[in-house]
Amino acid sequence: MGYRFHEDTLQVPGNVMVKMSTVELDAGSHMDPHTHHTLELSMVVSGNGEYRVGEQVYPVEIGDIVLFNNIESHGMWNTGRKPLLNVALEFEPRFIWSNPLYPFDRAFLAMFFTRNEHFRHKLDQNNPAFSSIQSQFREIRKEFIQQLPRYEIVIKVKLMAILADILRYYDMTQADESSISRSRRQEMEEMLSYIATHYAEPLPLKKLAERMHLHPSHFSRVFHAVNGLSPKEYIVRMRVTAATQMLNTSDADVLEIAQACGFNNLSNFYTAFKRITGKSPAKYRSHPVD
Repeated sequence: MGYRFHEDTLQVPGNVMVKMSTVELDAGSHMDPHTHHTLELSMVVSGNGEYRVGEQVYPVEIGDIVLFNNIESHGMWNTGRKPLLNVALEFEPRFIWSNPLYPFDRAFLAMFFTRNEHFRHKLDQNNPAFSSIQSQFREIRKEFIQQLPRYEIVIKVKLMAILADILRYYDMTQADESSISRSRRQEMEEMLSYIATHYAEPLPLKKLAERMHLHPSHFSRVFHAVNGLSPKEYIVRMRVTAATQMLNTSDADVLEIAQACGFNNLSNFYTAFKRITGKSPAKYRSHPVD
């Protein structure tokens, strides 16, 4: 049993995390349940298996598309006899609304944050919009591979088209009554850029709230409404994401990595890392995918 893993990351201004991960699982292999601070759309390219989200199990086969928000623990199992190839597009919410020329419409992310009772993580292939969504996803994958001029913009446009199709043709969202002013959205964009640059430093809630001239409790509510996570959890997950990259690309020891990513002690680092990735740092370094 084994696996192959490849990851491509977009270079987006403001350190916005957008990446495409390709995982190939041999028969009998699996990816442990994990979470991350990004949203995710995944498509099975070949093989068949299962996606597990909490107590829910979704059988998947070639062409199936699933989605997860940034608080859902999910894992993937190859239950077939052949390798299972899966491609995952992961992106921060602000990738959708960070363009100041395009007013933020929270509805684009409703399938991640404001779901109704009909919501399912796996998109119905019988839906009339599915073939278009599938085609757009495949084109996004091609853009990551070819990297033609302005491919970052093309990827964003195609992703927004996918989200718009899900919003229009899939009955899985409810009305979101929250409202955030345009000035607040701009301030939040600046805040997330600040966090992306300074996540390795101490970032107390009070300090972050002061940057937006808000009371800490109000700041937390606004932050959660936009990002689906509390400020503290968002920062922890960003630090763990940085740690996974260092574990994969450097020979630094675990203590060095923990300190470089903003954790003040090893105990906090181990606890957060295991909770989010489902593995210890040592196991992740030797086996990013099981």
